Amino acid sequence: MDSKDQGSKDKQLESQISEHQQHLKLNSSELSDLWANYLGDSMFSCIFEHFLEVVKDEEIKDVLLFNQKLSKRHLKTISELFVKEGIPVPAGFGSSDVFKGAPRLFDDTFMLFYVQQMAIGAFGQYTRALSSSIRQDIMDFYRQGVQELNEVYERSTHLLLEKGTIMKPPNIPIQSMWSSLIKSRLIIFLPVKIVR
Repeated sequence: MDSKDQGSKDKQLESQISEHQQHLKLNSSELSDLWANYLGDSMFSCIFEHFLEVVKDEEIKDVLLFNQKLSKRHLKTISELFVKEGIPVPAGFGSSDVFKGAPRLFDDTFMLFYVQQMAIGAFGQYTRALSSSIRQDIMDFYRQGVQELNEVYERSTHLLLEKGTIMKPPNIPIQSMWSSLIKSRLIIFLPVKIVR
């Protein structure tokens, strides 16, 4: 089958999925996941608003701006979906929840670390939400969200590494561990083949 035929079949399948799902209402897990994401993104948006007001490092500021943009886009997408479905849009958090001119509470490194940890936490939420969704538009939203989180995580991790401030997990001293296991004869209990 050539790529033209495959492309035609893919479009036909997309059309069938769209037609089948156009009358599907949000199920309980989709609704609760979107609701929770809306509240989370509205909170993150407020946090980023404060961080952007006080951040000094330009590289960290770029990462914060990127995340602020993602949060606002998610809020817009979820709001539009709720309106279309006739579901009330959550109040969430907003600019009135941010005290303008508040003093700096954290240094720039903490802000970057916060972004990285936020991405780590969101991976679980987004993949769980994706796996419990049946509507294609909701699956697409969470699939895109996971891809965005990959970028957030990589950008923040690389910048933390660059700045020498990342908390690295400890290394395992493999050679000395194997040597002591062999010397103490504990190795006979391990189902491993040692190749020298």
